[in-house]
Amino acid sequence: MIPVSIYTDKTVGKQTLDLCVMIPYFNPAGYTGAIRRYLSCTESLQRQRVPYYTVEVALKDREFELEASTNILQLRSADCLWHKEAALNALLQHIPPHYTFIAWIDRDVLLLNDDWPHQTTKALERYRAVQLFEHMQDLGPNGEVMQENNAAMAAYAKGIDLVDVRYPGGAWAMQRSLLERYGLFDLALVGGGDMLFLQACIGFLDMHRLWPAYFNEQIREHFLYWSKTMHHAVRGVVGNISGTAQHLWHGKRTDRYYQKRHILIADLEITRDLCRNADDLWEWTSSANRQMREAVTRYFFCRAEGVPTITPALFKREK
Repeated sequence: MIPVSIYTDKTVGKQTLDLCVMIPYFNPAGYTGAIRRYLSCTESLQRQRVPYYTVEVALKDREFELEASTNILQLRSADCLWHKEAALNALLQHIPPHYTFIAWIDRDVLLLNDDWPHQTTKALERYRAVQLFEHMQDLGPNGEVMQENNAAMAAYAKGIDLVDVRYPGGAWAMQRSLLERYGLFDLALVGGGDMLFLQACIGFLDMHRLWPAYFNEQIREHFLYWSKTMHHAVRGVVGNISGTAQHLWHGKRTDRYYQKRHILIADLEITRDLCRNADDLWEWTSSANRQMREAVTRYFFCRAEGVPTITPALFKREK
């Protein structure tokens, strides 16, 4: 385990900060470089004097990679699934009650606008949710800027069709009362939860325009139910904060198979194949198809985010 310094001071200068950040950390393939990117993110937040809390998901009996701390929630799962949203929902229950605005930032994203905390708290007096940057720079393996594009919310506000936007995730913030009431949609089992969140906020429910035909029908129905309740509260009152974010290199975008990955769970049946564990994370049941389970596990290794330090065989079951 690598020790992590935690900054929890709730002041920015002389101003009281009613906002804190949640960071999800899970590294199922044991990729080298994951902790380094996490530390880059947290060091940036410390410099900006923003309080943050982390949730780490360790798989099976593997050691946690981050040192235990009162500001790190440690959860476990037996299976390789996209635990991000479920883990953040769990972490939210442990955030001190005086924070009225909650941000969540991917561990590989840096916000270059040092005034974003103040701008965010001001914006959330008007908006129900805000994306925390206007432009995103994809960095290469040597820290070079490979490309820059508008954030999804900034592009959508300029009239660009949601089908054509990029970067729906990275960093968001929301009024805590709404986030606690509705939570994040946690059935994005192979990823894609950021776009689903954005869809719900703005009320874009035409799934067939954004997602492949093989997107799981049961998950689609669960999403539509959740999204309608979320949108009823948010009602499209969504904005974004000015400034640029940087996405730290962790492999090629083409290795993430943003659309094709959903075919891996096309035949999943929620009640037959999934159950929640003691940490409220999804796991496979013994009835889940073995080929489907193993295909989803292999997906995390195909992402090639670094050098894996474990093998997919670790997650095989007897049945």
